[in-house]
Amino acid sequence: MTPPASMTWSELLNALRSVPEKLAALTSGTAHDITAARANGDEWSVCQIVGHMCAVESPYRARLVRISLENHPRVAAISCLTGDYDPETPIAILVETFAILRRETVRFLENLAPLARGRTAVHAELGDITLRSQVEALSAHDEEHLAQIARLLEKQAGKEAGGSHG
Repeated sequence: MTPPASMTWSELLNALRSVPEKLAALTSGTAHDITAARANGDEWSVCQIVGHMCAVESPYRARLVRISLENHPRVAAISCLTGDYDPETPIAILVETFAILRRETVRFLENLAPLARGRTAVHAELGDITLRSQVEALSAHDEEHLAQIARLLEKQAGKEAGGSHG
């Protein structure tokens, strides 16, 4: 995977655009008891991870809009939001919810003037940032959670295979 910082704007938007499809491919046909299962007490389930991705998408987009409209605004950190999704919500519905939210983010970014990508802000934890650096961070956040989901599903598949042979 190409690091977001070395991607062209078009590649970055394509990466953001592809995440719902990747989520669907990772989780398609996976039973709810697997996507809702927590590997241990501290680790989120696949459903919780996708719920978190849904929960941060709108505040993240609002941050990008704000940076594009205001001169060097101070922006808060987006805390570890998990969303208010019912744990019984099927993964397919969570993935579709994320897809709808992400389409709005991509639509905003597609219509952004090239000069706006360099607009700056002051992040509560990171200090000086640019709009582009925040888009790169969103892409890196996606990749981190896609890898986390893949690991969880592999772990669950290993448990299922190990359990059926015992």
